[in-house]
Amino acid sequence: SALTPDAGLRLGLIYGAVMLAFFAGLRWGMAYNRRDAAAALTETAAGIAALIAAVLSLMVPALLSVVVLVAAFLLHGLWDLLASEAGYLPRWYGLLRNMLTVATVLSLMSFVVRLSLT
Repeated sequence: SALTPDAGLRLGLIYGAVMLAFFAGLRWGMAYNRRDAAAALTETAAGIAALIAAVLSLMVPALLSVVVLVAAFLLHGLWDLLASEAGYLPRWYGLLRNMLTVATVLSLMSFVVRLSLT
């Protein structure tokens, strides 16, 4: 029994949501490292927002799911890049997240092509 295109699309979106939830956990870890309580609260809230976006992305039509995931990955990728440049994260992590964000967004955008063909 081969994987159907629709099942492949669904699995890709689920994987994207799981990865976003993983990055939400990293954001929470960063919050625990902050000395400033306001910054820690902001990091924690961003992690919670990413987790909510990940869960909600699985409850909407596929195209909207892609939009939610792409927006969340871009925002979190930018945040990590800026945090690494400000010294809150290692520089190598910001560069790695930049590359991973580009790869993830391109992969998710390929689903838009798939959806436009149906």
